[in-house]
Amino acid sequence: MRKYKKSTITLLILFLIILSYQFNFIQKMTARLTASVYTSFKYNDLDFSYQKTEFSSQFGNYFISYKDKNGKVIAFEVTPKFFPVFVSFDPIDSAP
Repeated sequence: MRKYKKSTITLLILFLIILSYQFNFIQKMTARLTASVYTSFKYNDLDFSYQKTEFSSQFGNYFISYKDKNGKVIAFEVTPKFFPVFVSFDPIDSAP
């Protein structure tokens, strides 16, 4: 009986997580968190300040903008729309 209760609770939590990702503000927060973690690990020495999060319906991705200490705006592309956890474009890493 105890095993059944644990699996039911696990399924309920999983269902609530999936349900919560149907809301745009949750998706935006996840995209921002993904970009924040990415920049803090990869570019810890650069001083970025968060600017804004935008969803591009043409690309189906989120663009998270940061400003560096020189005032240059840099935007990271985070994908996919429903579960934005992958940084698909890094303007610093792809610059020649």
